[in-house]
Amino acid sequence: MILCAGEGRRLRPYSLVLAKPALPILNIPMMNFPFWSLKSLNLTDLTVNTFHQKESIVLAAHQMITNSNINLHISEESFLMGSGGAIKQAEKFLKNKTDPFVVANGDSVCLMADGTLNSMLEFHNKHESDLTLLCTKNMSPFKPLYCDAKNRLHLQASKGDPVHFVGYMIVSPRVFEAIPENEPYHFFQSKFMNQYKVMSFYQENLLWLETGSKDHYLSATKVLLKKLKEGSFKSLESILSNGPSPGHLIEKDGSLLYASLDLKETPNFEGFCVIGENCQINPEAKIKNSVLLEGSHLKDSLSDEILF
Repeated sequence: MILCAGEGRRLRPYSLVLAKPALPILNIPMMNFPFWSLKSLNLTDLTVNTFHQKESIVLAAHQMITNSNINLHISEESFLMGSGGAIKQAEKFLKNKTDPFVVANGDSVCLMADGTLNSMLEFHNKHESDLTLLCTKNMSPFKPLYCDAKNRLHLQASKGDPVHFVGYMIVSPRVFEAIPENEPYHFFQSKFMNQYKVMSFYQENLLWLETGSKDHYLSATKVLLKKLKEGSFKSLESILSNGPSPGHLIEKDGSLLYASLDLKETPNFEGFCVIGENCQINPEAKIKNSVLLEGSHLKDSLSDEILF
């Protein structure tokens, strides 16, 4: 399951046009990142929940599964239900008497080594965990969870070392019994954490990027372009080449431009830039540290912005 119902309030006004998981980063919807990771588990069924700007999520989801045999299920919410409530709402698509399932945040831009989720699933089953979270080193200022010596997670700082949850969890079906019907529910509360076995699968060498605000989104874009140039995450190249709008990387005097394949002339750019499909750019315009989303028209120069 990919969680896609959130409103993305910190990313307004962009998230008023597209739901955040459908918002492109490097010209592909953010939700393509978790989808690519989930595909490594020989994915047969995918559930996506919707609430805010649901049409953009449904369109992006259908584009993702094109040319695959994956069964897509849409779970519509009439109000925000939290991660636990969303899973309960989609129970009919997810529940199996014995098999766990994987849930990912739709805006989780996270690059990991091949086989990470397979290893996480083995860990989950070996330790008979109820809920296993993919975690990495603590990242201030985000609120951490605390991991003890037995990889159990807690809410209290006195019970372990701080870790950061990167948006992937493996859920055992027995967790459904804890979640009430038709109301919001979150797993990170004392009652649930004390009653169920919640564990950390810790990975030091993964890349998780915050995309919650415009500044974070632009910073994440810069990091991804750098990683693409370095070739340090092969999964990034695969995600982009198999996405709906593959492009190419152009380097000039230390600056990086990722542009759709239909770009006929390289614009005047500086720093890091991304240009989507069907953009029209004034030859006199200068672009610096900015993203032009699909169909944008740029008349004047642009700096540190996202342009629709």
